[in-house]
Amino acid sequence: MDAVEHASVYTAEDPSREEPMAPPADPSPRANAKMLDQLAIAHYVVAVITAAKVFIGLPLLIPGIAGMREGSVASDKVPDWFMGVVEESARLLEAPGLENEPGFVALMLFMVGAVIVSVSVVHGSFLWWIGRCLKKRKRRLTVLIFSWMDLMYVPFGLVLGLVVIMLMRRPDVRAAFDQGPS
Repeated sequence: MDAVEHASVYTAEDPSREEPMAPPADPSPRANAKMLDQLAIAHYVVAVITAAKVFIGLPLLIPGIAGMREGSVASDKVPDWFMGVVEESARLLEAPGLENEPGFVALMLFMVGAVIVSVSVVHGSFLWWIGRCLKKRKRRLTVLIFSWMDLMYVPFGLVLGLVVIMLMRRPDVRAAFDQGPS
């Protein structure tokens, strides 16, 4: 028997035999450039989605500001799930009854809302900037570092990060970043 007879080839006569998968061909520089452009657009889209999470923090931030200004928070403006956060915070601070203090509730509303708004804006801005870097073929190391960090942002960052990391390992992509935009 020679090597040809041992090769697994799918034929109509014998459907149990199948062809082995060949390793993917190294894509052309044009295909890599198109993929980088598509990844840049994907980063822009995810940046907008991330920045839109500001609207999750605003319903907490606004009543928190109003509550600190007035010295009390209207109970109808505090989400039910948030009272669990306030109660847990009071327990961790070892201050019984603090969860019933209107100023503490207002402060907690403000702090949680401010963190959500700030993180959403900063992370969305970084994603937009990374998209620009991909589009302009600049700052390869920065793109790689942020892509590694973005793996924690499930599901969008995980997918984008993996694809960017795998694409950046290609020698022609590395060369494109060294040369700049074409």
